[in-house]
Amino acid sequence: MGGAVSPSTAGLRAAVGPSDERTIDVVLGFAATLADQGKLGEAEPLYRRALQGFEQLCSDKGTVNAVQGLAITLAKQGNKLGEAEPLFRRALQGYEQHYSPSDERTIAVLQGLATTLADQGKHGEAEPLHRRALQGFE
Repeated sequence: MGGAVSPSTAGLRAAVGPSDERTIDVVLGFAATLADQGKLGEAEPLYRRALQGFEQLCSDKGTVNAVQGLAITLAKQGNKLGEAEPLFRRALQGYEQHYSPSDERTIAVLQGLATTLADQGKHGEAEPLHRRALQGFE
């Protein structure tokens, strides 16, 4: 991460280590808290760190959650839509594998991808995804 470490993260890292799944879960939760507060610039490196940690642990569900959080954070920044798009696609594939195409988490990622595509002017790609998301809620 390189910057300041929250007290909860620092204590857990000292107890179990920076690559322990529990530490990475705290990093992911901290990233989500910052993102929810609109602190996207602070959340982004934490999401990247959590993603790297979950990938190293081969934690599929942890990885897909970190990918989704990073995709949302990048998309909300507006100038990183091109980077967010492949992450949304990766998250969608993961949610479809681990849950189901009709699960509300999957539909939320589908909506995020559709919105990101539309925001990039890719309306032809976005429309069927929006329709699919709508069908999931009906």
